Amino acid sequence: MRSVAILLLLAASAVADEIELTSGEVIRDCKVVEEGENYRIFKGPGSRLVSKGEVKSVTKSDTTDDIYLKKAGELKDDDVDGHLKLAKWCVDRQLPKRAEDEYRKIIAVDADNGDARTALGYQRHLGQWMTEDEINAAKGLVKHKGKWMAPEERDLDLALEQMKETDKKYFAEVKKCLDRVGSTDADKAKEAKDSLAKLDDRFKVKHFIPALRSSNAVLRLYVAEELKRLKDEVVKAGDATVYSAVKQLARMVIWDDSLDIRSAAMKALGAIDHAKTADAFLVFLQEDSASARMRTEDALAQFKNLKSVPPLYSLLSQTIETIKFIEQYEKQVAQVIKNSIMLKNGQKVVLPQNLKITPNLFDAQTKRLLNDERDSIVAALRAITGQDFGTDAAKWKAWHDAQKK
Repeated sequence: MRSVAILLLLAASAVADEIELTSGEVIRDCKVVEEGENYRIFKGPGSRLVSKGEVKSVTKSDTTDDIYLKKAGELKDDDVDGHLKLAKWCVDRQLPKRAEDEYRKIIAVDADNGDARTALGYQRHLGQWMTEDEINAAKGLVKHKGKWMAPEERDLDLALEQMKETDKKYFAEVKKCLDRVGSTDADKAKEAKDSLAKLDDRFKVKHFIPALRSSNAVLRLYVAEELKRLKDEVVKAGDATVYSAVKQLARMVIWDDSLDIRSAAMKALGAIDHAKTADAFLVFLQEDSASARMRTEDALAQFKNLKSVPPLYSLLSQTIETIKFIEQYEKQVAQVIKNSIMLKNGQKVVLPQNLKITPNLFDAQTKRLLNDERDSIVAALRAITGQDFGTDAAKWKAWHDAQKK
């Protein structure tokens, strides 16, 4: 216990003793303490014990703390200037606790002393000296996690923490139930849905969205239908979560094999009614599949957004050009079949009778799909804009450009 007390003393004070050993070794800036027939030498974090027979001389010097105690003892309690000078002396010599003691002696005598109050962390507030904590408390703030904040901020943080804890609790249960919703065992599937129905809707949305990517069609249909019902909770979950749901549902509308699931996903999107729903569909206008593009065009017609107009009239122009190309190609092939070909200058060239050509016409389904898509694009443009420029892509572009001015 004695050694611990000495170590604590050394931690608070500079040491200046000097000891010379009979071996000739001199140890300076240390603390030498007599312990019976030995001396204990404290220097740095450790200590060393030597017998008195090994010691030639010990020179004791006052430590900085010893000097402070002498100076403090010479001052009267009401000597404000003296205590103020001593406090600054302590600061210069890195004795913060001693400096604080001096400043407190000063305000005990002169409560309005600005130097002492400022040094102790006080500030003027409402005509009184207050610490930062007292000022914050006077402003109605509360301390939470080491920071001062409005009570509402603290309450919100506590509520979010509670929600996170509750969410962790719900996660395992929701996941377990979702895994069973798609079961081929009807009883297990019903039991899972009943269990989910009893859980708080607030904690379902973020776990339902990943299930939209499930390979199980029964589960995908269930989740899409549930997200329609949970539209308000989806919106409350925040923009990032909402748009994640919208993108997944939009992909289902375009690519899911099941008509029922595509329909359920579309209804869910309609219920959620997010401002960026059209954005989620635009990427699918670039698909190679004409059927996928037409589903996209139908969706854009329902989720009206002028941002969809430029991609649509650009696609309209490409589609019409492709149709023209096909028709021109078919004319050329038809001429070849008749054993003649028309050159660019209008000259007709008759081909040899023994020349046999097998025509590679575009099939009727391809032409029909392109014509259907052209009509689908025009219908979408009409629905979005309330205008009708038919298949004239240039007029659709001119109208849209005029709206931006």
